[in-house]
Amino acid sequence: MQQIIPVHEVTLGMYIAELDRPWLGTNFPIQGFYVREHTQITELSDVCSFVAVDPRRYDKSAFKQLKYSTKHRRALAKRKKLRRRESVTPTEPKAYQDSLTQAQEFPEAEKVLTKAVHQFEPLMVKLGQNHNVEVGEVQGFINPLVESVLRNKDALVTLMRVKDFDQNTYYHCLTNAVWASLMGRQLGFSPEQIKRLALGCSLMDVGRIKLPKEMLLRNGALSDEEWPIIHSHVEHSLSLIEGNELHEDVIGVVRWHHERWNGSGYPDHLVGGEIPVFARIAGVVDSYNAMTRHRPFAKARSSFEAITTLQKNCPELYQQELVEQFTQTVGIFPNGALVELNTGEVGVVIKQNESRRLRPELVLVLDGDKKPYADLETTKLDDVWEADEGGEKVWISKELAPGSYGIDARDYFL
Repeated sequence: MQQIIPVHEVTLGMYIAELDRPWLGTNFPIQGFYVREHTQITELSDVCSFVAVDPRRYDKSAFKQLKYSTKHRRALAKRKKLRRRESVTPTEPKAYQDSLTQAQEFPEAEKVLTKAVHQFEPLMVKLGQNHNVEVGEVQGFINPLVESVLRNKDALVTLMRVKDFDQNTYYHCLTNAVWASLMGRQLGFSPEQIKRLALGCSLMDVGRIKLPKEMLLRNGALSDEEWPIIHSHVEHSLSLIEGNELHEDVIGVVRWHHERWNGSGYPDHLVGGEIPVFARIAGVVDSYNAMTRHRPFAKARSSFEAITTLQKNCPELYQQELVEQFTQTVGIFPNGALVELNTGEVGVVIKQNESRRLRPELVLVLDGDKKPYADLETTKLDDVWEADEGGEKVWISKELAPGSYGIDARDYFL
């Protein structure tokens, strides 16, 4: 599993698997390389902001020289987004591991999610009354969400799918933060980076509170004259967070989360690598989140449909590598999803299969005739990929709408 890190965190011994730009046009081998000299880090800083490293490939024999040369420090200083370092101690990349099981994390995850929902709602009311955002207040309930995701990657996102919360603007802001946290963990960002990413994603749509409600609630297409008004929510969001000391990562997410890979986004029409990585991630998260919730002008799509749409729009709108990582993060059929098998059976996804995303773990609720099973058992699709009788393969044929056949996914988690 690859991890994305800023270039200034690259150390000797790391294996560079991918750049945040095409290999073509650089002096680096397309197949990847080990960092064995400080000059390689300097060269990376000249062409990249972030790189993907492979934590499984690490050369401990590489770190012999622990001091940056003066020439190297000057080269790093040319990059505004890179922090100058006097020295570097190489460290082996570490992949996140769950410290608690999903069942163990559920109580705390439900507690922090419920608290965040209750605290965000009055915050949005104050914003509507021309108050600015108190970022410290927002961090107070966003950081516990991040910490929950770091303890267990599944508990909080499962709760988001099965808990009955209003699908309004402030809940959309919170779910943006949770998906971003999960993505940051998948990419191997540090906890502080993940908290900045999650904070930015929680704030990037707050400016919608300043838009005409009738426009947001309209069940129909917007006119050419109305789209600039919708786009203005970016400037409103930036205005609402003024007066706070914010990291540039957070501001970048708020400003550029609607930029698109081919330059068709707004407000600055950035192209490709010009878009900060955090903003690229935010764009994927925001699009997925919007597609999977009910809106006045469109029904909620299934997670499978939303992921498929993201993939179809690569690389025109989204960076291919990030969508692939997001697909691994969310899962084709996420926990809490109601699915139907090719056998006609219906079940609830309760656990992901890390190596085969199309074959998660299920609780089968209905048989092929849509009659309830008397005894509920956990089924691993990997184990029944080829059935004992006749060698028939078993797979998920489609994701069903929540509540289909009267099934409440909450009954199988809470």
